[in-house]
Amino acid sequence: MTHRLLPVFAVLSILSACGGGTGPTLEPGSSDPNRRDYGEGYDYGRPEFNFGDRDTDAETDMVAEEAVSPDSHDNDILDIDEITQGRDDGICEPNCQGRNCGGDGCGGTCGECDGGKICIEGVCTCEPKHHKDCCGDNVCWFDSCGQAGEVVAECRAGCANARCKNCVPQCDGKECGPDQCGGECGDCPGSRCDGLTFLLAEKCAEGSCVPSGPEENCEGWLVCTDNYCDPVRGCLERIKKNYCLIDLVCHRAQATQGKCLVCDPAHPTEWSFNEGHPCDDGNTCSVNDQCRSDLGGGPQCIGTRYSCDAPGPCETAEGATCNGDGTCTYRASVGVRCDDGDPCTINDVCQADKSCRGSTYQCDSPGFCQTKVGAICNGDGTCTYQVDVGAACNDKNLCTFNDVCMDDGFGNGICAGTAYECETPGFCEKAEGATCKGDGTCNYPADAGAPCDDGLACTHGDKCLDNKSCVGTFYMCDDPPECATAEGATCNGDGTCNYPVEQGKACNDSNPCTTGDHCQEGQDGLPVCLGTLYECDSPGFCETSVGATCNGDGTCNYPADIDRVCDDGDPCTYGDNCRPNKMCLGTSYSCDEPGFCETADGAICNGDGTCTYEIAVWESCDDGDACTFDDMCQLDGSCEGVDYSCDNPPYCGTVVGATCNGDGTCKYPPDSEAECDDHDPCTWDDKCKAGAGGVPVCQGFFYTCSLPGACETAVGAMCNGDGTCYYPPNTDAPCDDGELCTYNDTCKHDKTCSGVAYTCEDPGFCETAAGAACLGNGDCLYQPDPAAADCDAPGYCETMVGAKCLEDRSCSYPPAVGRPCNDANMCTHSDACDANKQCTGTVYQCKNRLNPDCNGNGGCYCLHESGSSVCDDRSDVCDPEIGCICSTKWGAAGPCPEGRKCRRIGCL
Repeated sequence: MTHRLLPVFAVLSILSACGGGTGPTLEPGSSDPNRRDYGEGYDYGRPEFNFGDRDTDAETDMVAEEAVSPDSHDNDILDIDEITQGRDDGICEPNCQGRNCGGDGCGGTCGECDGGKICIEGVCTCEPKHHKDCCGDNVCWFDSCGQAGEVVAECRAGCANARCKNCVPQCDGKECGPDQCGGECGDCPGSRCDGLTFLLAEKCAEGSCVPSGPEENCEGWLVCTDNYCDPVRGCLERIKKNYCLIDLVCHRAQATQGKCLVCDPAHPTEWSFNEGHPCDDGNTCSVNDQCRSDLGGGPQCIGTRYSCDAPGPCETAEGATCNGDGTCTYRASVGVRCDDGDPCTINDVCQADKSCRGSTYQCDSPGFCQTKVGAICNGDGTCTYQVDVGAACNDKNLCTFNDVCMDDGFGNGICAGTAYECETPGFCEKAEGATCKGDGTCNYPADAGAPCDDGLACTHGDKCLDNKSCVGTFYMCDDPPECATAEGATCNGDGTCNYPVEQGKACNDSNPCTTGDHCQEGQDGLPVCLGTLYECDSPGFCETSVGATCNGDGTCNYPADIDRVCDDGDPCTYGDNCRPNKMCLGTSYSCDEPGFCETADGAICNGDGTCTYEIAVWESCDDGDACTFDDMCQLDGSCEGVDYSCDNPPYCGTVVGATCNGDGTCKYPPDSEAECDDHDPCTWDDKCKAGAGGVPVCQGFFYTCSLPGACETAVGAMCNGDGTCYYPPNTDAPCDDGELCTYNDTCKHDKTCSGVAYTCEDPGFCETAAGAACLGNGDCLYQPDPAAADCDAPGYCETMVGAKCLEDRSCSYPPAVGRPCNDANMCTHSDACDANKQCTGTVYQCKNRLNPDCNGNGGCYCLHESGSSVCDDRSDVCDPEIGCICSTKWGAAGPCPEGRKCRRIGCL
């Protein structure tokens, strides 16, 4: 909708024409039927328009109220567009947002009001009116819609007609009872709980709810029980967690009784046997005492026995006693040999004070080559002395001299001199049998019979005699050898002679390869027989100089040159060689093995084992070329065949490296490592390879599907043909998702593994969630929390005031000194907790001659014919026929009635 801003004076003119400016001022919300509430922004005297912050140049909406007569209920609103209708484009959009009656701004209506309602600011509303109806002298208000309004005066009881619709109950000052309109003013509460107080159901009395019985306080005095109020059953209690209640005494979990009894909250009303708990079995000769029930003989405190059989020095096991901690106390072993640790004492023995002492001795008697300087005791009465190095001595050995004391390297003193040997005897003396004189010289015996030289040239065999002289045997030079003469000969002193040469005399030098032998002087001046030397180096046919021998006359004897190559003159022999008889012979052969493309017909020997053959024209042959076939011999002796090529390989074969077979066929090598398909899905990496006989085949590596992955199964697995397998999902199988903060991990349909997630936010007793770690099974490992406020279950003689958690997740409670308790001793009274957390009472005795049994509260039991009864006072008289009789200062007053006690002045 398009709105145009009217000039202010035009709007004021319109409103002025409607009587604006002088009308009465009305209160908004007035119920006067002659007054109308036209809302905010209109003061009924002066028209007021609020344009807010709008730009005066912008198009805007302006609303003006239509002046209506006091009797009118239409209260229509005039829109500026209605005033300016016809000036714009002629299009009007109704506006009924938030309105169910009145004009829609375009000449229409947003709805009509019914049921007596009137339209106020576009909303159908009931208008309050005076309606008066008498029910006696009572008057009620009604609105225009006939609904009851404010009560001016109450209708009397039972008054309810078409106009005065409700009977007002008469319940002022009453909680319960009749309301004079056929109903009740209220119900009294039934049994209920007010905190720890149990209240019985109340009853109505004269309009008020009063208790039907006394209230009950559910607060308990036992710290180990939770007392609570049940609205039906009244006061109840239950034993707290981590507590036991045994014989009306509270005990914290793990509290002990005696040696082996413990409070186990799983059995909270009786003591449990503390299996494996440390204890004391009362035997000092045992250690590691524990409560055990698995050894026979029932539950007991027993330890590992040990014996005192390992006494220390100067102690004896006889009479030893156990200390209870695995050690023993041993008695002194007086007089027993020992070692006091002092090497200069002997006969060490144990004393009464368990010490070891011996008799002192000194080292003042050194031995041979020893000195007492630096001597030390050996502890057995002997000493170890130092060697007196360098002191003169006698080693009793004649073959040494300059003898002195020295150390042998092991701390021992020895006497030793400079050793010498008798190994330089004189002429005709010998070292064998020589003796030392002790001064570095020797006595040598005569070397009788030993060779010597007497100084005479014409003696030989010179020998030493017993008198150490040398004598030989005389000889003469009168027997010259060949080529020598005795004339001018001289003795050599060894029984031989030196003879002069007999020059030019014929002789025999014993060498067959010389001729003209004669005597002459040799290079050493001695006579020799020499001839002219010749050689055997001219052998004949089939002879050799190797092994030839001289005949002594200038001729030689030559051996046969066996196997020497020669020619026997026969062309059909070959390998001709010399034989032992010095003849030349060869091996006969025939021409019957023609060569390639040759024939034996007309063949002739060549004399060397070969033959000359004719050409075998058109005979089959092999030209050596594998890529030809039907080879035949040609006129020129060559072999030729028909050429062919290998260019048609089979599957997995290749022409590369293909070879001809010589018969028109080919051998193709495999196309190695070339990819192929052997059509087996359970092989992979299929490649062309050489098969049997080198034939190309396609082969792959065989594999099986037996290694499924996580959350997979081999059941139903299939090969993919590439070395991999398809494994079906192993749904619902246990697995591990690697997350510690999940549990019950199972495999899913998509082969993933996941578990139920959990968090560590529920720490246990005296624990904290800070730093907690998941264990992977739904449980958590929590750290101890000394600052936790979990210690809320103290023992009966303990208090929560000052309680705290310990590092071992247990609690420490201070003692509840003075708290009433029960020490389970009937002959005590006024039992209370002490500083040691023990329950103790004041001890008393019953001196009644008939039955001296205490009753636990300071009184005594009385046994009589009708049964036992409790005497309230220790001064009561026990009558064997009627029981306790109150004993007063005026005498016996008879049994006190139930609920009264005996006092000195009577039953009270």
